[in-house]
Amino acid sequence: MSFDCNRARVRFGLAAALGVLVLAVTPAAAASAVATVTGTDLTVTGVGGGTTVVVHCVRSVVQVSDGNGTTYPTTRPLACAQTTTITVSAAEGDNTLDTSSVTPEGGFTSPTLNISLESGNGNDTYRVSLQTNGAHQTTVKGGDGRNALIVLGSPADDTVTLAGGQLVAGAESDQQHPTLSYSGIENLTVDLGGGADEYRVLFDGKLPPAVNLNDSGNDGTVDRLRFPCPADQSVPGQVTANGQTIHYSGIKVTADCSGANAAPPAAALTRTWTVHYRAWNGAKRAAEIVLPAWYGPHDDPPLPLVISPHGRGVNAPDNRRLWGNLPGSGSFALVCPQGQGRQLGLYSWGYRGQIDDLARMPKIVTATLPWVRIDRKRVYGFGGSMGGQETLLLVARYPRLLAGAAAFDSATDMTLRYFDFPRLTGADLQKLARAEIGGTPTSLPAAYAARSPIAYARQIALSEVPLELWWSTADAIVADQAHQSALLASTIEQLNSSAPLQNYIGQWAHSTEMTDSTKLPTALARFGLIPQTAPPLASSTTTNPQPPAAANG
Repeated sequence: MSFDCNRARVRFGLAAALGVLVLAVTPAAAASAVATVTGTDLTVTGVGGGTTVVVHCVRSVVQVSDGNGTTYPTTRPLACAQTTTITVSAAEGDNTLDTSSVTPEGGFTSPTLNISLESGNGNDTYRVSLQTNGAHQTTVKGGDGRNALIVLGSPADDTVTLAGGQLVAGAESDQQHPTLSYSGIENLTVDLGGGADEYRVLFDGKLPPAVNLNDSGNDGTVDRLRFPCPADQSVPGQVTANGQTIHYSGIKVTADCSGANAAPPAAALTRTWTVHYRAWNGAKRAAEIVLPAWYGPHDDPPLPLVISPHGRGVNAPDNRRLWGNLPGSGSFALVCPQGQGRQLGLYSWGYRGQIDDLARMPKIVTATLPWVRIDRKRVYGFGGSMGGQETLLLVARYPRLLAGAAAFDSATDMTLRYFDFPRLTGADLQKLARAEIGGTPTSLPAAYAARSPIAYARQIALSEVPLELWWSTADAIVADQAHQSALLASTIEQLNSSAPLQNYIGQWAHSTEMTDSTKLPTALARFGLIPQTAPPLASSTTTNPQPPAAANG
């Protein structure tokens, strides 16, 4: 591909060690360019068509120039390391936007850097570097015309997964997966350069018309190409699958479609955003939002939302990991809030303020990620252990919010739980319960009842919310399930024999059925949240039996 030096350019590279973000603006066209600094955000506007804008780091301070020595003043100084948002908007014309130097090596080290590049109609070229550290998000939006996107790599070992509208950096073992979202692109070229690189392609039917993987590294390392089955490799230098063809060069090893390496990594199917919200008491709390990897500002149909409160003593990231790649395989959004009880964070035990916060999660998701659209008719609650307890309380108090709920190995009677806590090893749970609730069941019986789903059995039975109750006869944590989940199930049946309730009884260890590799796919499939491809329930699981009477427990 050739580039006309008289045309504008924008670069944006994947961990390239160039040290400069180039948004080059030709002097004549860029005279009206305005670089505004607000807080830690840089916004470049007023860029005329056919321009080049360069944003780079000079002596640790962000600088905007035309790449030829002319500097455009920013409204105030902005440290490169503190920059969290870079936005560049160009007018119509054949622009080239180049941000390949906005990398940690280039001085831009914020772990949550967001970059947005947008140009008007014309044949534009975007040359970018997908960040490989932190939770960086990059958006490239091309207008009408034949637009090209070039993604560069670093001298180190890089891994990138390609899908329609999305590139995700990093392997599945990485903690963060920086993401590049793109739209309006006709030609996509990826060159990861030096190092032992791995290209992973998901033939999802949404790739650009032309995709070229051209690895220019010549340091003797071995690059690999992976893709899912089935695929046609009969033509050298190209792979065809699902009606799409990609071309490659400089890649020494391609995956055999019949081999184990053909499957794409789970991490590539989703991406995770950490956002913050104000809890009922004003405390700043975090929430993990998981979206399908293909979903972005320009490919944003309304998604179902699953609200998942965490178990006792479990943080939001650990709760999110239970879900694996399920949001990506089923195309739904997942939110895992940190939570806040009356006094404690990880031991909220169904406090009313925490339940109110759970009910606000659809609004919190769209307020923190405004480009996400939620299907308000398909909001669900899923939780295990204490999270199951809070899911049931959410059903009782906000029945019109939910299209369905699943509670796994839940405690439903907080008073019984209090007296059962001494049997469990580890933290002094009775002491924690007194701190959170304000006393003992004897001194504050109403406060314990307010956190007990069994006290809301009538509301749950009449809510008309489809409900799955999962519990185990081998549970060593909530050991008395005959007087917990089983009692709630039988009470619901007695109050409303036509209640949309399904019970699942098995012999698993506490909460181990609520993972992406065990029963969670089955629970999701019942609500149509993932395809009905899960294997049949194990023979040790009984579906929708007559719940046992409490006296028989």
